[in-house]
Amino acid sequence: MDLSEKKQEFFEKLSKFDGVILVEGKKDVAALKRLGLNNVAALNRKPLTFFVEDLEARNVALLMDTDKEGKKLTKKLTTLLQDKGFRVNKKFWYSLIKLKISHVEGLA
Repeated sequence: MDLSEKKQEFFEKLSKFDGVILVEGKKDVAALKRLGLNNVAALNRKPLTFFVEDLEARNVALLMDTDKEGKKLTKKLTTLLQDKGFRVNKKFWYSLIKLKISHVEGLA
């Protein structure tokens, strides 16, 4: 399976996710919306505890960038969300790493 086929498979699975997809910023949201995904929310530099308190969906996929900051943020969010009783899905984030995609906005 070549890279374009792997990306297509990734998008198909992501589009079927039943919950909210959390990304870092507005550019990430815009990129995913261009790909037809509407269940996306951005942190937008809002304090994480406030963001989590305002989050209504209980099923959350983390799709942060895979750079150093994104890895830190994924770790923090995983702990914070799980402590608050959210179901956290990181399989899409791990897929980005396997696809060697470092920034979510680069998907579109």
